[in-house]
Amino acid sequence: MQFYRLILIFEKRLTMKKLYSAILLSILTFASFAQNVNYTTEIVEFYQTGCDDGVGSDEEPTWKVYTRDDISTGWVGGTCHYTDGNVPIIYIPGSSTGLDNQSNTAATLIDVRLEAWEDDCDGGSGSDRCSFGSCLLGTQSDDCLHDYNPLAGSGGPFSSIPFRNDPMCTWNEYTYNIGDFGVKIRVKWEYANFNAGPNMNVCDSALILAGAGSGEWSVLSGTGGTFADQFNPTSAFLGTVGQTYVLDWNTLPGCQTTLNDNITVTVFANPDPQLISDIDPICEGADPIFSAQDGINYDFALNTISNTVQNSGADSYAHTGILLTDSLMFVTVSNANGCVTIDTLILDVLPSPSPSIIRTGSDLTTGIFSFYQWYYNGGVIGGATSQNYTATANGSYTVQVVGANGCISESAPEIINNVGLLELTTNFFNFYPNPASDRITISTDLSSFTVEISNLIGQVMYRSGSDKSINVSDYRPGVYFLTVHTSGNKSTQKLIIE
Repeated sequence: MQFYRLILIFEKRLTMKKLYSAILLSILTFASFAQNVNYTTEIVEFYQTGCDDGVGSDEEPTWKVYTRDDISTGWVGGTCHYTDGNVPIIYIPGSSTGLDNQSNTAATLIDVRLEAWEDDCDGGSGSDRCSFGSCLLGTQSDDCLHDYNPLAGSGGPFSSIPFRNDPMCTWNEYTYNIGDFGVKIRVKWEYANFNAGPNMNVCDSALILAGAGSGEWSVLSGTGGTFADQFNPTSAFLGTVGQTYVLDWNTLPGCQTTLNDNITVTVFANPDPQLISDIDPICEGADPIFSAQDGINYDFALNTISNTVQNSGADSYAHTGILLTDSLMFVTVSNANGCVTIDTLILDVLPSPSPSIIRTGSDLTTGIFSFYQWYYNGGVIGGATSQNYTATANGSYTVQVVGANGCISESAPEIINNVGLLELTTNFFNFYPNPASDRITISTDLSSFTVEISNLIGQVMYRSGSDKSINVSDYRPGVYFLTVHTSGNKSTQKLIIE
């Protein structure tokens, strides 16, 4: 029989480590983006590379920059920045660089808008410097208007900024150059809340932590613990069975918050059921006993996990009459720590032979099998171990056969009522117990006899003279024959050893 173990709660350490690839990637990504954040956007510098229509006061680049996110969809910023100078020029504003500050937001994307032109109206001192258009006096007009709404975002030449993909608690810069103008902005973000989460227990598998904030995990106490991503508040943590860990969650340098928090994690062992059957292989119609271990509650199910056949604290289940179609036995084992393992046994059920008796007068015959034993009125007929037998007395006859696969079956009885009344056999002894597992005792009035124990294929397993107490504890469970010989006569009875 083949045994296959289906451990649902990551019995093998190698299996647990695989969590760090495909399965945990989606879990951790979702958990991280489910947390709200704080972020700040600022201007770093501006650029002008074209639209050169003069020098001095006739070279007056002007910029306005805005940002928005996918939660607060209105543009913010738009402060007018300008200078006088020749192209190409990099302009670093001295003030008003802040664009936006958002707290406790679910935003994941930031868009950028750029409005820029060459102002030629009044040499940089008039009231229209921050408005594109014709001059209030004279014939000049402003040049090279670029209004990218958005510059970065849906419908713009650049994609939105997925700022959460970049490092936390540090400035991350983004540069855009298009047409005659450009801008560099920077974003700094961190998670809005900070805590290490609750103390947790796990059953011999990777545990998904429940922290919040921008920080780094470390192991303060305990041996062998590892994190899938020590910077992720909801990282997977893989510990060693039997260990209790103290895990520290500490804020990153550069974060607005400067905190640390810790939790306790205990790793319990899963049950190891080791589901087995006492019969291997199992013959059709047999009564196997299935047993498991290492738990306080055991649920046995046949063929499907939902087909429960026993739900109790008992670690064994005795099944009556296994069917040829039965294929699987399940056991769900839970231990005192609440850890659960499902173990599965593939059943190797062999077909039993189907003997029948054909009668011709007093002659009885059956099909071709590996071994035969004929019975009269339930008692063994000594020496009747061939395919054919001739009845010599009225009564009930059956034949027990052994198939090629070793399975045993007995035929339906054939009733004989038209032959002579000659006794077929004489049972001049009894024995007990039957079935037996330790010793048997023979009861007889004979003063001298020989006793034999043989197996189903006729091999003599034991022979002794006048021995009335026989040790059978070393015999394998099964069917045997006990024969007593005396003065040329013999009597045989069936012995069952369990």
